[in-house]
Amino acid sequence: MSEANVLGQRTRRVNIDYGLAARVNKEVAEELRLKRIESKKKNSSKDPSPVKESGIVADSGSGFFLLPEIACFDEYLNYNEKYERLMVKKDVERDPKNPDMSRNRISMDTAGGINHFAGQGNGMFLPSLALTCNILEALYDRRSNPEARKILMQYKDTGFGQGWHMQNTIVNWETRTIIHYPQKSDFAPCYSTSPDINSGRPTERYKINYSKIDNEPLEKALEQWGTRRGYDNFIQSLMGLSYPHVLVDIGKYFGKETQIYVLRNQAGIKVPRAVMIGCDEDSFKIEIGMRIGSSCSARGVKKPDAKGDKK
Repeated sequence: MSEANVLGQRTRRVNIDYGLAARVNKEVAEELRLKRIESKKKNSSKDPSPVKESGIVADSGSGFFLLPEIACFDEYLNYNEKYERLMVKKDVERDPKNPDMSRNRISMDTAGGINHFAGQGNGMFLPSLALTCNILEALYDRRSNPEARKILMQYKDTGFGQGWHMQNTIVNWETRTIIHYPQKSDFAPCYSTSPDINSGRPTERYKINYSKIDNEPLEKALEQWGTRRGYDNFIQSLMGLSYPHVLVDIGKYFGKETQIYVLRNQAGIKVPRAVMIGCDEDSFKIEIGMRIGSSCSARGVKKPDAKGDKK
């Protein structure tokens, strides 16, 4: 509480709480957020049957599958990345000279994947983890479509027994920050990137405001949803889903448990870490602890009207 003079009555002093409006707005926003999440939780308890096709289908000759209305959400369920339509490449990057599907995938690290797609000059880009999670939700909803199912199943196995996909997201455990579409300054000084990496793409940064982030089945984490606000925000900001239970459903569809996999010794890590999603032998993992130079498969996406990114 602070004191101030009422205009025109200099001898009269009153107490004015200048922070009241901001606190009320924050409480209202939190109430709306919890109501939206509760609605999503109720819906997720129903049988997640596939949706009917909306009329937007794959262009059989383009090598892409077209998805409508893809949107990522922040911790308050506000849009932070939204596409009326998004073209998802039907396959991960492969060596065209090698016909062996079990050996011909092209493995890329974070910066390598970002630069690879941007360098094609056709508007393609490596999606963030948040965007990928929303793409997975849309593909799962359309799993009755053979082409959508084929893309979805590559997150279980791209042809060599695992389904790892590199993401355009890194986590800085020293500053405890999730970074979607990182810039050059977000990478470690010792890690070589182009000066214009992710040029023209908005960077989203979210603070991790929860002291103990540990390896945990996602379903277990969601059972405690609403009781650990900082942890909820961490999951929401990382995955960008209005309610992340769909990733549990996708894991079960793969015959796997969905796991959040992080570094145990987070405080001792001085350089950012790579982010991947996909299946290994044991589970369907959201992996946020790999070394920044680690590599795996990569899948590009683009808007239908994309003309190419600036180089």
